[in-house]
Amino acid sequence: EPRMRDEEITIGMSDGVSVALRLYRPAGQGKFPVLFAASPYRFDNDDIPETSLFPWRETGPIAWYVEQGYAYAHLDVRGTGKSGGEYGFFDRRERRDLYEVIEWLGEQPWSNGRVGGIGHSYYAASQWCMASERPPSLACIAPYDGHMDFGGGWAYTGGIPCAFMSEWWNGNVRPINARPANGAAPRILELDLPHLVSMHPSGDAFWLERSIVERLGQVTIPVYSIGVWSKLDLHLAGNIMGYERVSGRSEEH
Repeated sequence: EPRMRDEEITIGMSDGVSVALRLYRPAGQGKFPVLFAASPYRFDNDDIPETSLFPWRETGPIAWYVEQGYAYAHLDVRGTGKSGGEYGFFDRRERRDLYEVIEWLGEQPWSNGRVGGIGHSYYAASQWCMASERPPSLACIAPYDGHMDFGGGWAYTGGIPCAFMSEWWNGNVRPINARPANGAAPRILELDLPHLVSMHPSGDAFWLERSIVERLGQVTIPVYSIGVWSKLDLHLAGNIMGYERVSGRSEEH
């Protein structure tokens, strides 16, 4: 008898677009707490049983989490993988999708109504976005090594244009979507994201829409912010920034 069941699910968003996720949960009956991971890296690339392959390890060991009694929901963010719509790079609509998916997860009969964010890098950035939206069913987040300043932290490090956006988008996100490891149908991402962000070199309306830092002061759920010193130029500042701004009780380790 299998110890884990998994299924692909499509969920309709409030604007009529459908997004897709893969749900893993213990095989038995029960109401399980839910771990929620969201990225443009396609759940078709999930590595179960897990290995050290990058970037699938950014999800954490999915099978192990399920063995501990959690359900695990892995979302393809809008415009990537099997989700409809156009990719928005943490725009207002992508963040609203996170809110709506979290509330859907919290309402399911196999769920105990408590959803926690999980994951590394983009998955961590998504968790900062989840928290900024404050969905009622979100019980906690644990962003591991992830920035939330998408202009000053991703595209213009310290205000200086950097090569990261091109390396990440053209060397990672696009190939992963076009050639998923497990042989699923390709998703061709037409968006030239590096060019798009190059058209916005200052803090204009494009970046204002993607700014969540000022909203973190309203976040009161538990936040376990895990920073990595070796990622000083990419992610660490986000973990420190988030830790300083959320309004929950603070402890340092």
